[in-house]
Amino acid sequence: MTPALLRKVLYAYSVFMVGFGLFGTLRANEPQSLIGGSAVALAIAGLTLLSQKNQKVGFGLAAIILVLTSAHFTRNWVTKGFYPAGIIVIASAIPLSALVVGHFQASKKPD
Repeated sequence: MTPALLRKVLYAYSVFMVGFGLFGTLRANEPQSLIGGSAVALAIAGLTLLSQKNQKVGFGLAAIILVLTSAHFTRNWVTKGFYPAGIIVIASAIPLSALVVGHFQASKKPD
């Protein structure tokens, strides 16, 4: 997986988080959904920009944010049910998986 493709996946995740936060705010009248979704989106987008100069730091810190987001919402999924926490856990697993695959592809030594 190329770094450019990883960046696209991370930017798409950022857009999803803002959109899902806005949806939660409008549907359930919970402004914390928009605030939290936007905070995660800004962090991921900023780290994605950083990855253009330093891939290890940018992608590494983005992976940490994705793990923390997944951990937080996994707890909510277990205690409160699948929706909306399960959606966010699954959505966070996609870019995290892409980062892991990209890491192992980049570190693979040619035969």
